Amino acid sequence: MYNILLQDCADNHLHYRGFVAGEERSLAYIYKHAWLPLQHIGLRILNNEFVISCILQEAMLHGWEHRHTMKSTKHIYFFIRQDLLWKCFAWLRSKQHTFYSNRCSNLDDVLEEEYKVVLADEKQMEMVEQDEERRQLVYNAIPYLTPTKQNITTLSLKYGLSCKQIAARIGSSATAVSLQLQDAASHLKQIIHASYMFEKKEQKRSKVFNLVQLDAVKEKIVCMRRNENKSFECIAASIGLDTPEVRCLYIEALKIMSKN
Repeated sequence: MYNILLQDCADNHLHYRGFVAGEERSLAYIYKHAWLPLQHIGLRILNNEFVISCILQEAMLHGWEHRHTMKSTKHIYFFIRQDLLWKCFAWLRSKQHTFYSNRCSNLDDVLEEEYKVVLADEKQMEMVEQDEERRQLVYNAIPYLTPTKQNITTLSLKYGLSCKQIAARIGSSATAVSLQLQDAASHLKQIIHASYMFEKKEQKRSKVFNLVQLDAVKEKIVCMRRNENKSFECIAASIGLDTPEVRCLYIEALKIMSKN
């Protein structure tokens, strides 16, 4: 992975001096260009973004504490990387890692049940959205009817009046109203059929999930799951996590999204 901190350039010389002098803007410069490549390295050892973030934060602070011994931005980067590697392997040998691994294994069944509940809620929500979508399609097509048919269709669909009640309002017979409603329904079907497929494709293409509150990993999981219809196993293999952990993160993401 390309990293500007390894290059010989004016910005690196400037921020190296600032880093050694304790300037926060130079510390931010190191963070900006070192974090992602080092995080990538850490995740190849530990498939846990939270743990890697904590370890990398400690490694960054360790580098900051020893800034007076640094010779260049390249030296800073490799110092932090080495500290990160040591801390990752120390974590693998730790009791915390053993506890975490066992806990995740024991929670597999619980997560499976929770996922089923979330999935059921998600399907129910999709059904409600589909019903609302169909209703909106009908309402959008009503203005294309004749004024009389617009009136009786609106009274029937929006206000739930019977043919007899509508007939009393417009001074007609219930039979005539019923025939007009049947004719209006036929016209509505033709109008909706002509525009439905186009509108459906446009809505699918433009549908955007509210991912603002999600971190990068959860956002990627949600997009791969919903937009690409990937299985959890496929997602796990793609981003380097365990399948149970991907399911757990997906459930957390759905809960966060439901609150937005």
